[in-house]
Amino acid sequence: MLAFPYHTRYELLEFAVFTLAARAQHLVPLHAACVGIDGRGILLMGASGSGKTTVALNCLLNGFDFLSEDSVFVVPATMRATGTSNFLHVRADSLRWLEKSRNRILIEKSPVIRRRSGVTKFEVDLRRKQFRLAPAPLKIEAVAFLTATSGRPESLLRSMSKSEMLGKIAALQGYGARLPQWQTFRRKLGKIKAFEVRRGKHPMEAVQALRSLLIHGGG
Repeated sequence: MLAFPYHTRYELLEFAVFTLAARAQHLVPLHAACVGIDGRGILLMGASGSGKTTVALNCLLNGFDFLSEDSVFVVPATMRATGTSNFLHVRADSLRWLEKSRNRILIEKSPVIRRRSGVTKFEVDLRRKQFRLAPAPLKIEAVAFLTATSGRPESLLRSMSKSEMLGKIAALQGYGARLPQWQTFRRKLGKIKAFEVRRGKHPMEAVQALRSLLIHGGG
């Protein structure tokens, strides 16, 4: 690992933050993105290739409070979430949906890192005035599972049953589901809404669907 300073730094931070802090404070760590509006948050989950980062990026650039792209920590008793929002890691192909703008130019000038998987991504520093980061933990109001399945703009959201949602989240969150605090989190999770978000012709269709979900409860 000493031959790859980025990986060393990544592993040490992951151990210190994602493992020790979560365990010491009895948080539920999730592999998810989280965005919100007016203190209300929504967890974005999905398998690799579902478009989670692309949708999170478009939410960031269109007025949402941004909490995290990849790792979220939830207090089970209150369902308030926090995360590490210093950086956003974006693949080059996600930029095809963005018009030429100051933000796109900024992203394209960002350092490029190579993940352990070999995938290269822009490492975008979010600690800039033009990016709207969540000023406080977000109260989780809903969970959205992104899918590569296509849908029309008027039917991108599909409501999920409680059992379907709990089964899906347990399958996606193998590490968190093994922690003692998971049962409390699971009980709280069963009281909030869950949706499958199908893929539209443009990520902005998903952004508008998520905005409607947070503001109007999906109506």
